[in-house]
Amino acid sequence: MTHPRPEKIFHKQANTFEPGWQWSFFGPNYGRLRSIKDKYDPEGLLWCPQCVGGEDWVQREDGRLCEAYKPFGAR
Repeated sequence: MTHPRPEKIFHKQANTFEPGWQWSFFGPNYGRLRSIKDKYDPEGLLWCPQCVGGEDWVQREDGRLCEAYKPFGAR
């Protein structure tokens, strides 16, 4: 395996630590997209950190997913 060359790096990759990523990635469409996600994937089977609904899960160091803490009465 060769090491990646700096001139071949893809610079438009999403920052996994982007604060407010929902707005940065989806803008005013996030609420509507979230409604669609909840309708067609109510169990949250389709997941990635910056996907719609990704904030509902936390990835542990071993790679497993755990439901994120939700205060009483939260969605």
